[in-house]
This record gives sequence, C-alpha cells and structure tokens, in this order.
Amino acid sequence: MQVTQRRQASPPRSSLRRLPCLVGPAMTRTVDVPHKILFSGSYTVLDGYPALGLAVGPRMTLQLTKEAPQPWPEDNPFARAVDVVMSEALKVEGATPHDRWGSFTTSLPEEVYGWGLGSSAAFTTALCAAIALEHDINTPTRLFALARAAHRLGQGGKGSGVDIAACTFGGLVYVTHAQGDTAPRCAPFPWPRDLGILLLRSGQKADTREKITSYRDIPPQTKQRANRPLLRAIGGVCRAFVHHKGILAALRENARCEGEWSQALGIPLVTTQQRALETELYKALPTHDIVLKALGAGGGDSIACFYDKRHTQPAAIAPVFTQAGLQVRDLPIELHGVREIPQLDSQDTKGAER
Repeated sequence: MQVTQRRQASPPRSSLRRLPCLVGPAMTRTVDVPHKILFSGSYTVLDGYPALGLAVGPRMTLQLTKEAPQPWPEDNPFARAVDVVMSEALKVEGATPHDRWGSFTTSLPEEVYGWGLGSSAAFTTALCAAIALEHDINTPTRLFALARAAHRLGQGGKGSGVDIAACTFGGLVYVTHAQGDTAPRCAPFPWPRDLGILLLRSGQKADTREKITSYRDIPPQTKQRANRPLLRAIGGVCRAFVHHKGILAALRENARCEGEWSQALGIPLVTTQQRALETELYKALPTHDIVLKALGAGGGDSIACFYDKRHTQPAAIAPVFTQAGLQVRDLPIELHGVREIPQLDSQDTKGAER
C-alpha cells in the first residue's frame, strides 16, 4: 500500500498574536480551522497537569452568512452552545440564533468521521471565530477562551480544552491548569520536521465521555499512585520536544507507562489490539525507530504511529496495519491555527479576471 505524504506547511512569519480581520461588518465571514490530536496527558490534564495537543489536517472551512435562509441547527449541541456563549459575551439580542448570527455551512476536503480528529472542536472553534471576527474580536487568546467555554458547554461541562487550543493556535501546543472553567495556560512548542505520524483507524467505537467519567470516579489516592510514573513520562515528552532531543524515546516511555496505567486503573487507554500491533510492528521492522501511541482517551478507535522520516518511509510501515484490517492515513501537521479567508468583492474578481 502506498501512503500519500503531504508537505508540512511553513510556519507563520511571527507567532500567532492576532487573527487577520476585515474592517467593518461583512455579509459573509469564512474561516478555516485545523483538526487535532491529543497524544500525551489525555487523562491527567483533567487534574491540572500538562498535556500536548497537535493541530493536524484536513482543515474545516466554515462560512457564516447574514442573509442565508437556512435555519440554525437546533439539534447540534455545539451550535447551541456557541449561540449561548457568544450571545452572553457579546450582548447580542435576537429572537432566534438565525436572527443573531445568520446561517452557516461547513465543508471538508476529505472525510474525518471516526478518525478521532476532533470535528466538534474544529467546528466550535470555527463558528466562534466567524462570529467573533464579525464583532472585531481578533485575538487568538480571547477566541480560545470563548470557544473552550462553548465546547465545554456542548460536552456537558467537561473537557480540558486541549483540542480547542490546537484548533485555535495551530502547531504543537502545551496546555496546563485545564481542570476548571477558567481558560488554561497554553504555550507553543516546536514540532520537528523529521517526526512523521501515521494515523490508524480500527473501526472500534470508543466512548470518551464514559472513560472520562470512570477516571473521575476513581478514589484520589488510587489515582495518584497510578499517575506518578505516567506524569514523569509526560514530563519527559514535554522536555524532549523543548530540547529537540530523544523525542521518540520519550514517546515510547510515555506509551509504556500508559499501558501500565491502563492495567492499574482498569481504563482501556491502551488496548490489547494496540499491544498486538506493537508486537507485529517490531517483529516486521526491528531496526526502525517507531512508536505506537494511544490518542485522546484511547479505547483503540484511533492510534498514532510516530516515526523518523529520515530513516523510515510510511510505505514500509503501512502494510503491517492494513494486513491487520486497519485503515491508515498520513497525518499532515498544521502549523497555522484558525484563520480568516478574505472574500473578494465583484471589483476584485473583475480585476483578477483581467
């Protein structure tokens, strides 16, 4: 099987301080937003400890239009949550969400459902951004706080916001102090160009909310005992990315500790399927530096395969997974977070045609 590799986008000339904003009210706002993976610290982040989120492709495009006739989708909990949070924050009144904001459409260049890439986070960030830009809010930190509040509301008051941070800021994001309603601290980390990721999809259904509830219900002393070695490993991953040294070794130790943590607490962050895949992978490619890693809350629906691009080609890895019945896709890193796509008016279009 041949896996298509995508080029990593060039980083912005300066760190993302402000979103580009069109001057004055517009009939239409169009934004695009990356998806995300959470690959280190997915459970312990709920207790205020560090986690790492990464913005990845494909990007979701959302268009918000004032005059479109489509009704606001009341059956979408995240659309409802955005309406509640943004109405309160911006003091906007209206009989219906459509009266307040208009209508929106979304589009994706490829299907992402079932891959664990956080479509709800991308959608929430995009809709909040389109509304915020219409009201001259163009700072990523302000947008992050609004989108995180809306996403937590849509999830029933749970969630750390790591996924929203990745969608908002782009690239690799370090997040800590994410246990409460107040927006957590976020910092950009460098992403090494030589580190590649394949995403594996098993087709298994993993209930994130159920696993998080199980984690919260564990007695504090039991949780603390199991968390200690895992937290040391997560800290090692963070240091490895900061110093650009020993990243795959740190990820491997993180994955090993996650396996022990899963067994100690009875939460299937690491599944028997992942362990079996590791055995087959290391048997087939014993000399390659490759790490299999659970993503998000785990459960086996999606798994990341980290590899060194200098020594390993995706085409050498993929057959191990496809022969086991998994789907495989190359995961492009998105160094840009949410951004506005300017709309050309008719005069601009005529000029371009000439």
